[in-house]
Amino acid sequence: MNIRAAFLVLSTVSILVTSTDSMAENIKWVGQAHVSPALYVYKPFKHVAERITAASGGRLELTPYPAGAIVPATKELDGVDKGIIDFALGGYTFWLDKWPAAGLFSQVCGKTSPMQHYMWYTSGGGIELAQKMMTVGKDYNVMLIPGGGLLQMAEPFLHTRKPISTLSDLRKLKIRAVGDGGTILSRMGVSVVFMGGGQIYEAMSRNVIDGFELGTIADTYDAKLHEVIKYIYVSPVRSPHEIIPIYYNKRKYEALPDDLKIIVETITKEEALNVYSFLLRSQAETLAAVEKTGVKIEKLPEEIEAAFLAEAEKYYSELAGEDVLAKEILDSQNQAQSIYRQLQSDGL
Repeated sequence: MNIRAAFLVLSTVSILVTSTDSMAENIKWVGQAHVSPALYVYKPFKHVAERITAASGGRLELTPYPAGAIVPATKELDGVDKGIIDFALGGYTFWLDKWPAAGLFSQVCGKTSPMQHYMWYTSGGGIELAQKMMTVGKDYNVMLIPGGGLLQMAEPFLHTRKPISTLSDLRKLKIRAVGDGGTILSRMGVSVVFMGGGQIYEAMSRNVIDGFELGTIADTYDAKLHEVIKYIYVSPVRSPHEIIPIYYNKRKYEALPDDLKIIVETITKEEALNVYSFLLRSQAETLAAVEKTGVKIEKLPEEIEAAFLAEAEKYYSELAGEDVLAKEILDSQNQAQSIYRQLQSDGL
């Protein structure tokens, strides 16, 4: 073999080794959820991390952690923005201190069905408005995946240890609530406090609070919260739906090779509807299990439901008058809702 031929062989080997090393490069991301592993929504967050790791052949390795493990619980957005964590679950209702309109992406009290809201969020202008919001005040280093939010079915109105029959009964309680629903309850004269989901069990056990709102009945059962309540009041008006985004550090996401970007985006999107489908299937079984524990599941009294809807209408009207972005979001949602109801009046 002459020198030129030998050089070509060595060059080819070098290129192959470099290519293989590049493909084998292990990018490691750490993330945090806003909830503990005891709550159901932690499971799909973990599942997304596991699926991305597997689909990438280990080239992109995601490790999820529960609330408070790396950054303070509910402060995951700041953690992602600063690069302390690389991805997170939780948001919108926890971002009201930054943007008064943030909660409108998660849920709008007394409005559309879960699928109607999700259609608006993914393809009706919602995600573009959410991305616009992320630049108000400062340009957050956060990547929102279109359609990349865990879609939740309607939540119970309230979990309590005491019965409530009238608005007066409700006003005697101290309630853990978040987002627009919590604001509206406060405006109705209810004593509302904020705390992370992982703190509820202890707060109820120690009589720090008398009731709470938190996710579905499945969440209640999984977190053993049925042990500290006696009543669940059912009505979709406080939370007819919820979208809980999984989001990423924008600069790190944009630095990924295109094939890894596709994996991250596709798997994050898929989990949204997987969660919704699972929740719909599992609720009947969970409902029966909770009832067997002695917890009474009752319809929310009409007086309270009517008062809540009336206050919600006032609240959103005032919000639209005070915040330009909120008006833009609400107008977009109302336009989409009008179209959906023309096409399918009983919802999606």
